[in-house]
Amino acid sequence: MVITNAPTAASNAATYALTYASGLSSTNYTINPASTSVNYTVNPAILNLAISKTYNSDAGFNKDNTYTITGTRYNSDALPTITGGSAATSSPNAATYNSFISNTLALSNANYTLVGGTVAATIDKANAYVIIGSGQSSTYGSTPTINYSYYSTATGSGGAVVDPSVGLANSGM
Repeated sequence: MVITNAPTAASNAATYALTYASGLSSTNYTINPASTSVNYTVNPAILNLAISKTYNSDAGFNKDNTYTITGTRYNSDALPTITGGSAATSSPNAATYNSFISNTLALSNANYTLVGGTVAATIDKANAYVIIGSGQSSTYGSTPTINYSYYSTATGSGGAVVDPSVGLANSGM
């Protein structure tokens, strides 16, 4: 039987309009093609994603983050890369998340998708350095007050001041 526009194992992910062309016979019927075509969809193959970045108070991920894509590829295809879009976890806090609350990450090969695959999105802890202010003193017998700030660099110069309300806690002296 011949079907016009029939996809094969090497056909790209797309929708194909199928119609009967020829090849069937019957002693009791005259075989005719239908008057309209039927759509047949080849869906993209699903791949898995492990992606990571350092904490920056944002739940978003993009193609610039470190990532690994795994899964079965077909027809000797190269491993696709992330070419654009973004995805977000449910929280910007340092942790590993197994899903995205939104995902528009696009792959370099439209025959593959990350939708429906496994996700391991890791936000690694960022470094925060305690810089004790200079020139401080107290009087013997009084409770000292020691002023300090959190910075993103060990010297405190050129680094951003880290907001202590985003997960930093004083464990006491």
